Amino acid sequence: MKSFDVNFPYPIGTYMCVEDDGVLYIDQIHEYVFSEKGIEVILVLNVFTDPRLSEKISIEKLLNNWTEYNKPEAKVYARKKD
Repeated sequence: MKSFDVNFPYPIGTYMCVEDDGVLYIDQIHEYVFSEKGIEVILVLNVFTDPRLSEKISIEKLLNNWTEYNKPEAKVYARKKD
């Protein structure tokens, strides 16, 4: 069996966003799939509100339509000891 190295543009688990009609959708990369069509991606759509798996989309469609979403970090407040 032949082996080869593949570099993906984003690691699995990366949050991605796309805007459609003024609405921002936040999705997450679930897996990459090798097929006769090339490399395809399956996303978890609306990962924070109504999660469901997408159909396979081409890596080109992902790169042309989605951008990486940098989820804001939750603020952590420390209690001051008395």
